[in-house]
Amino acid sequence: MYTINITTHVDASAKKLMKIWRYPHKLCAHTKMINSLTVIKRNKENVVTEWNVNVDGLNLTWQQKDTLDLKNNRVSFEQENGVFAQYYGCWEIIPAGARQCTLKLRVNMDWGIPVLKPYVGSILKKKSVLIFKRFLDIIKKAASHG
Repeated sequence: MYTINITTHVDASAKKLMKIWRYPHKLCAHTKMINSLTVIKRNKENVVTEWNVNVDGLNLTWQQKDTLDLKNNRVSFEQENGVFAQYYGCWEIIPAGARQCTLKLRVNMDWGIPVLKPYVGSILKKKSVLIFKRFLDIIKKAASHG
């Protein structure tokens, strides 16, 4: 298990960024990395989605539950089932002006292959960081295009 922390600046309001998590399937229009993203269930506080992404030829599929805290501009997420042994974390949106925010990500991941960790652990961590940096780029692109 390891933790990834990434922070970036986004030219969008907190409200606009939270809308991305309410309607995540719209991210597909901004990247080829997401093969499919299906909303399975949505209510005021939760969105359950099924993801299929391709990162450098590696296809990953999982189902996750996002818990939206609209009051505090936070989205907690956790894998319900899928390719990872464990996968959970939080997105935090910090307003930095009328139409600007800081977007912070904290994710905990375990690929579930302890026997191979000494040999490929650093490669998997680098791959994970790459995945989330790309997700941040996709979110920034989606936010700038409405």
